[in-house]
Amino acid sequence: MKYVRFIPIAVLAFAVACNDAATAPAPGAPSVAITFKPRSGPTVNFASASSGNLASNFDISGLGNDPANGFVTVEATAHADAVYACRNNGGNFPSDPKKTNVSSDVKVDQNFPIKNGRAAGTLILPVPANTTLSCPGGQHVVLASITWTDVVIAVVSPPGPTADSSSPGIQDAYSKTFFNI
Repeated sequence: MKYVRFIPIAVLAFAVACNDAATAPAPGAPSVAITFKPRSGPTVNFASASSGNLASNFDISGLGNDPANGFVTVEATAHADAVYACRNNGGNFPSDPKKTNVSSDVKVDQNFPIKNGRAAGTLILPVPANTTLSCPGGQHVVLASITWTDVVIAVVSPPGPTADSSSPGIQDAYSKTFFNI
């Protein structure tokens, strides 16, 4: 009968250990449950056949259903090397076309709604704009080629996973040539 005295104490200790405050992560602490779905991570490709923009498609799970914060912030970053050239109105390039190289780090982020603990979407990294090349009369600026490197997709709020070229679905580089000049 001496064990009967310890049962109420054991029940109380168990109740304290199971309290939500005792088992919940600290505010602002990253959730280890947030993952890219499928486990291979996001996929990255050109947004369209005629565009140099890069599209990242993702599906994230483990976000919970917190009505106070019904969004997740996802960020895409990459380095772009673009070549712009002057093309005449007949669709041809002069034998020695004017051209310029534009090198830029590009970053986009966006909030996506959380539904049933998940968020899915697409982020578009735009081709850096030509800011220096001007063409003589009868010619106009065209994007001749683009190469994207160092692509990173990250869940930034709440803090979560990051995917880069070491992850399946993301290559070391993405290149597209529109015109051989």
